[in-house]
Amino acid sequence: MEIMEGKEATYCEPMQAAKLRVPQEVGMDFVMKCIDRLGSLGLQEQGIYRVSGAQTKMSKLIANTFEDKNIDAVLEVDDVKVIASSLKYYFREILPEPLLTFSLHADFLEAMKTEDRQQKITNSRMLCLGFPR
Repeated sequence: MEIMEGKEATYCEPMQAAKLRVPQEVGMDFVMKCIDRLGSLGLQEQGIYRVSGAQTKMSKLIANTFEDKNIDAVLEVDDVKVIASSLKYYFREILPEPLLTFSLHADFLEAMKTEDRQQKITNSRMLCLGFPR
């Protein structure tokens, strides 16, 4: 308790993605702000996507952004691992469908089996044209 200046620990539970409905524009704005913020803070840091940020800080950023509708909340965070973890959480838990959509999943797997590197790139690019806009 001394270390925490006499305060009780508070724990933020991860949001239930099913409860959260995020308009596409808000989600895209969050993604762009995270990428910009990571670009300005984290280009020299290693492992920002590999090493997780603090769960409580990540949960707070997600809640501030999507529940409290403070789209600029990411601009107040200086920990690149928290920002990267929040971005990964958005892609993994909040998006209704994965970035590599369910309908294109088998096609992407097939494209990656191609031996020729250039053909693999061409096939992947063609599949990307099928992404939702």
